[in-house]
Amino acid sequence: MYKGTTKSGFDYEVDEGVFDDMELIDALADVNSGRDGLQMTVAVRKIFDPDQRKRLYDHVRDDKGRVPTESVMNIILEIVEAGADGKNS
Repeated sequence: MYKGTTKSGFDYEVDEGVFDDMELIDALADVNSGRDGLQMTVAVRKIFDPDQRKRLYDHVRDDKGRVPTESVMNIILEIVEAGADGKNS
């Protein structure tokens, strides 16, 4: 299990096996390349259970109640990079 805190202060706990999932990698690649931004929801659901996903959304929610896609993407990439590097902070 990977546990850590992102630069923005989001505490997470992710099963280490989640990073060994080609569908997750495909979803992130589609988002990163601009081919299919909707794949971000696939990636978020593969990484987090519903409770942790809600905490993530609440963590980045702005004063208008919106959950900025870019903020979620930045946190996801930070967590994936930490997991790929084998970091467990």
